[in-house]
Amino acid sequence: METARGDSGVEDDVLTALRRSEATYRALFERLDEGFCILERATTDVPGQLDFRYTAANAALETQSGVAGVVGRTMRQVLPGEPEDWYLVFDEVLRTGEPIRFQQSLGTYGRELELYAFCVDPDTRAEVAVVFADITERVRAEARERELLAERSQVALTLQRAILGPVSLPDSFAVRYEPAISQVGGDWYDVVPLPEGRCGVVVGDVVGHGLDAAAVMGQLRSAARALLLQDHGPASVLSSLDTFAAMLPGARCTTVFCAVIDPGDQVVVYCSAGHLPALVVDPDGGHRWLDGALSVPLAVIAGVERVEASAALPADATLLLYTDGLVERRDDVLDAGLLRTAEVVVRHRASSLDALADLLVRDLMDPGHDDDVALLLYRRSGGTG
Repeated sequence: METARGDSGVEDDVLTALRRSEATYRALFERLDEGFCILERATTDVPGQLDFRYTAANAALETQSGVAGVVGRTMRQVLPGEPEDWYLVFDEVLRTGEPIRFQQSLGTYGRELELYAFCVDPDTRAEVAVVFADITERVRAEARERELLAERSQVALTLQRAILGPVSLPDSFAVRYEPAISQVGGDWYDVVPLPEGRCGVVVGDVVGHGLDAAAVMGQLRSAARALLLQDHGPASVLSSLDTFAAMLPGARCTTVFCAVIDPGDQVVVYCSAGHLPALVVDPDGGHRWLDGALSVPLAVIAGVERVEASAALPADATLLLYTDGLVERRDDVLDAGLLRTAEVVVRHRASSLDALADLLVRDLMDPGHDDDVALLLYRRSGGTG
């Protein structure tokens, strides 16, 4: 009898401990701000169809999801019409024993949920527990932010294209501008008709991105155009831009390639302020880089002497000016990019300028480019400018 009373005392202690444990569990269960439920597999009348029955749910489940009175019912009863993704995720958790964190739309109630599903007992894998929170407002705010950023980017791109360079060009020219994936930049091109059939051409690259870089680009482009129209040579243009850039916030270290094309003399005179060399490809496929008048970028060294060089530009030769986004790649050296560029122009030197411009963009630009690209092509056909 004493032994029996002793056993009864132990059982009472165990039951008391279990009740306390259950009370603690229940208190935590109900105080969770996140929704919480436990699901078990349920059978359906459709062969192979998955379903789960709610065996437990806290009060926050209704707050977070909008769903009420779920215990004892199945998911297909509570959430008819929801995609099979729900069931597949919970099935995978029970099959593998591995937890899954995921985001899912609850279309029935217009909610966006962030969920964490895991096995209640990894050994039996009989029930899956789900903790979740309503992130609808966060998702909507992120979507609004994306829309706002896209709108701002479009406004910036429209502004940049308006000040980028002339849209209507002679048949001897083709130009392209490709903005960066993430935002606008400070690359530009320009074509300036000059007396006696000559033509000034400029390609430049302002350091940085965004509206500030685009605004600096617009001012430098206008200044270079005005200087060319006053019949300044390329070296004189860049020397004057040095002075201007030193006073213009954001203009320091801009690179510029400036040239004057004289179709009558079949020559191009050029000067480069830290910019990558232009390329000339002859009708027979011979090619050369215009790197004979290279100096530092704008406003880097006060009073730097700018010099000019000249190169032959025979009829049907192709001249290419470009910014670094065309030839540079993160995982490659610059020389390799220059070699690829020359190969494309040489291989397609008989193509129209528009077709060649498209090929350069298609074959050379990195699909995920984070730098904008400007390029300018010129070809004098049959002795005409």
